[in-house]
Amino acid sequence: MSGQTNTIKAIDRVIDILECFTPENPKLGISEISRLTGMYKSTVFRIIQTLIARGMLVQDDDTKKVMLGFKIFQLGAVAGSNIEVRQVARPFMEELGDRTRETINLSIELMGERVCIEKVESKEAVRNFVQVGMRGPLYLGATGKVLLAFMLPQQIEQVLHKFSEPDAKRQELLTQLEVIRDQHYSVSHEERVEGATAVCAPVKDHDHKVVAVLTVSGPTMRFPDDRVNQLIGEVKECALKISKRLGYTGEF
Repeated sequence: MSGQTNTIKAIDRVIDILECFTPENPKLGISEISRLTGMYKSTVFRIIQTLIARGMLVQDDDTKKVMLGFKIFQLGAVAGSNIEVRQVARPFMEELGDRTRETINLSIELMGERVCIEKVESKEAVRNFVQVGMRGPLYLGATGKVLLAFMLPQQIEQVLHKFSEPDAKRQELLTQLEVIRDQHYSVSHEERVEGATAVCAPVKDHDHKVVAVLTVSGPTMRFPDDRVNQLIGEVKECALKISKRLGYTGEF
């Protein structure tokens, strides 16, 4: 069905199977999926079992047919909300980029990682490299830490299972998260990328939930302490404007 080159065949097959489900055909059996995709039944069966195990598909106990699982709806909800956040944030990001001449990006938490969903390029010749879709750990760098700081305690604990540093470093990170929650911003110097500094603030929605993080970043040589202090105020102000447009009624 995909008919594309330079793709990963196994992923193509997964997507081909997921695309078989439509409003007209919400439940399908292995034979039907095999016919629609042109795959062997044995291949379809193996992929379906994996998707069921990951919550992407669920199986009807009576008919043995499968349908899209709740995890798919969760991801769809994330995608829908991200479109709104990006649309609302973009003009404010461009304005902040014009003022600071640095790279501006917007990131979210997705499946235990931070993911960049929007960016405005720096107007300087030497700039911080950021790419939409770029992923990274939540426990490293200012952007990830802001996302992590406002997650539920049990979610933070799950993320920290991947944090392989000694207990002292773990406690230091937890203390940093407390400070971030209190001051509504975070700054990192060369923590994730050598020679780069980032200043971040949370973006909240009408439920007062952090839905994204606004970041201004650039070469550390352009981020002396006095400018960092100025940028903290600018980034928080811009993040609050975006939040207000999303229905947030509080202050930072």
